Order: sequence, then structure tokens, then C-alpha cells
Amino acid sequence: MNFYLWGGCELEDTVPHLQKRMPLSKFTYVGGTSCGSLFSNAGPVTEAVYNWYEQLTTTEPERSKRVQSAKNLYQEVVTKDYFPDWMRKEITKDDWLILSFSKEIYPRYNSPEEHITLGDDMVQAFGTATKLKFPKKIVSKVFDKTHHVGFDDEYVIHTYKNEWGPMLAEYFYDIFQDRVLLVHNEPARRYYHPSIGVYWDLPTINSMSQIYLNSGAGKYHNKDNWYEVSKTVKFLHTGFRLRYPTKIPQITLSHKETVGDDHHKFGRNVFHYTRDTHKLIARRIISKLSTIIAKKAGTNIS
Repeated sequence: MNFYLWGGCELEDTVPHLQKRMPLSKFTYVGGTSCGSLFSNAGPVTEAVYNWYEQLTTTEPERSKRVQSAKNLYQEVVTKDYFPDWMRKEITKDDWLILSFSKEIYPRYNSPEEHITLGDDMVQAFGTATKLKFPKKIVSKVFDKTHHVGFDDEYVIHTYKNEWGPMLAEYFYDIFQDRVLLVHNEPARRYYHPSIGVYWDLPTINSMSQIYLNSGAGKYHNKDNWYEVSKTVKFLHTGFRLRYPTKIPQITLSHKETVGDDHHKFGRNVFHYTRDTHKLIARRIISKLSTIIAKKAGTNIS
């Protein structure tokens, strides 16, 4: 029995703790992106990334293997192969998907041709790519503010409800059927700093992304927008469950249960939690899976 995790750091960081609790199973973090990016058509940026990466792997194969951000950029924009054919062949009727939607909160590059998630990892990846002869005019296009939209953009919400959401449900159902566990973490309101301990804060959305920070949009600097993030994450989970072909379980961790980490390896973020929070998430996941699987098999996996 193996488990595949799709989402952000709130799931990736739990893998060691999940693995420790279930050493006979394998937990694989496959990554994640917004569903708009996953189902985007190919456009000029996609073509540029494809041509650049193909040339890089041909002329500097060893260097291309070492630069992880180049591989991440290629996957995010071109291949989108989070579940490649070889992996799908290995997935059995006993394997599960553990899923969260934190990646949906990040800003996006949006044009009539394509839609690309712009988390800080992708911002950095494009920056690294320019040092490896990626076309600067394409980077300028990607970072043109007129092409940026947020998670709360009317087009994004409308398309999620009517196109991307149903497509995502079909995408995962085709692989895992009813073996899906949704993990709904509310954005953090408590944070830990070594010098002062745990403190309360309503983070602004600009803390989640350089794109939001540099947008100049007042709504991303307003303390009240924490509630918009929380409401959107809840909407995504509820909408996905309604559109999924079968009934799927969910666990929810409220902001009273989670603590953000001021010194997370990727910086401060509403979904970058402390180690103790990762342990809590892992316990809740194992507990829920144990109950569900025990009903099917008549045993307990924890």
C-alpha cells in the first residue's frame, strides 16, 4: 500500500513523519500546481521553455541534471507530468492519493494562450533560467503585471467552477477512483519565532508571493484578506468534493491547531508550518486512513 501526495509544503513536509508511522508503506510527494496551470494550453511561453530546455539538455547535459529549478520549470510549464505513465502503471487498487489545494492560492500568469502558476519557486526558476540563456523577452512577458491574476480573479473562479474543477476531479478519479483523502488546512494565524515563541498574526496575502507583494494592489496588503484566503481554500475543497464522481473523505485542521514557522526553509508563508504541526498533520492523516482502510480490510494500519 503506497501513498501519493499532491499539494504544497504542508504535505511535502509531513512525508518523513508519515513514513515513520507507516514504514512498510511508501509515501511519495509528487508536487502540485494550480489546476489552471495543469490544464493550460501551450503558448509562446511553453514553446520558449521547451526549446530552451531541449537545447540545455543537449549542449550541457550534466549541468541540466544538476539544476533542479530548470527541471521544475520544464515540468510546470511543459510536461505537467506529475503522474507519468510509468508511475501510473505502478499504482494499484490499494494505493491512495493525499490531496490539498494550497497551490491554488498562488498568483498566475494569464494570457489568451496559456495559464502558468507563479509561486516563488517558479519566480526563482525563471530567474535562474535567464542565467542559462533563457530568452529575456519571455521572462519580461511572464513578469509583466498586466498579465498577472490572483486566486480571487473573476476569470479564475469562473473557470475553476465550470472547467478546471470538473477536469481535476476526472484527472484524479481516472488514477485513484475513490481512494482520495482531502487535507484541508486553514491558513496559519499563529506563528513561531525562536526569540518570542508563538504569537498571533493575520498575515497579508503579499507574504505568500513576490508577485502579490510587487503588484501594488491594496487588497493584497490588507489584513482582512486572510479571511478571503481561508474562504477560498474552503470553497475549493467543497467544490471539488461536489464534483468528484464518488464520495471522498476529508480532514480539516483549523488555524487553532496549526502554527506557522517564521524560519521555514522556504520562508514565511501561511502554509509553511512548524515541525510539530507537520507531526500533527501526519497523525491526523494516519488516523483517518486507518479508520477508512480498516473498514474495508478488517484490520488497522496504524
